[in-house]
Amino acid sequence: MSDPALDIFQTMLGRLRVSVTHACQLRCKFCHREGISSHWMPIHMQPSTFERVIQAFDQLGGREIDVTGGDPLVHPDIQLVLSHLQGVRAHRALCTNGLLLNRVAPQLEAGYIDEVKLSVHAASDSVGKELLGRAWSIDRLQSAIRMVRDLGVDVTMNFSVTSDNWQEFDSVLESSIEHDTNLLVIDLIGTRWDASQARLYNASTDPIIARLKNQGTFLETIKDRTGCQLRVFTSPSGRRWAVKDVRNGLLFTGMCQGCKVKSVCGEGVFVLRLDAEGKFRPCLLREDLERLYSIDDMDVPTLKEVMLYHIKEMMRVPFTFDPGTSIYAGLRHSSLSGPGSPRRGERT
Repeated sequence: MSDPALDIFQTMLGRLRVSVTHACQLRCKFCHREGISSHWMPIHMQPSTFERVIQAFDQLGGREIDVTGGDPLVHPDIQLVLSHLQGVRAHRALCTNGLLLNRVAPQLEAGYIDEVKLSVHAASDSVGKELLGRAWSIDRLQSAIRMVRDLGVDVTMNFSVTSDNWQEFDSVLESSIEHDTNLLVIDLIGTRWDASQARLYNASTDPIIARLKNQGTFLETIKDRTGCQLRVFTSPSGRRWAVKDVRNGLLFTGMCQGCKVKSVCGEGVFVLRLDAEGKFRPCLLREDLERLYSIDDMDVPTLKEVMLYHIKEMMRVPFTFDPGTSIYAGLRHSSLSGPGSPRRGERT
């Protein structure tokens, strides 16, 4: 018998983001750091622990696994980490700044990764080094894109639009066309991340939307599983281009009731997160919702139990996001309950 909490989670979200390392060579101004307080520190998940985590989530029927960080390619054993994705049923995505992609060329060629989600937030070294950090290099990034495409792995270029880089978009789009990649434009203008330039956002005159319409074919406007509005286009070669308006993507559940930071929340319930220290976190803003476990000592059945508990906590009814006629229509919400929660900082 399936669990109603799990059914709701898989229908609406279905993703696990695993931060395999907290280390990163960049310092992106708008990075949310996965909500990790020890971000940038050289803390790495053991490959054997990653293997059990992935097995547990896959056995729960997870839809997508995002391997992230920090930057996951900084992990000293990233080749072994990625090898544990072999045979996993869920969609396997590697989220990276791409600067060290040559380290995992054999794993990409072997088919352990279905998609590389590549952060391409600039097209010139001058803007990139100012916005993202001195280690950033457009030449290395372009080389990485070519390598991944030559290996036959799908690439999605993620471009987060801020007041510092929106004029870089034309060159990023040209790169997407040149390398035949997908493109996801994440609109941070007008959100809590970049409120100073809200005037740049205007749906009727948005220069990015205009450029995509000129270069590609408009397909549809939809909402994703957290309510974010997506304007979807197809590229001249048939790739997917999309502009994601994160301001509309606030899925609040019973977990969010009484939250003091709800009025400034830019994400809501979005995804289940686990970091290299063993912390499960459903929220980027509230450390009080984090729970710490000795995941290195847990077997797969125990990890499944812990994940299911946190899924129940995340998807607690009632839902305050009204989906209207979107993909949520007709979804049955059931009363969810789970075992007592470990206290913050308590290892179980």
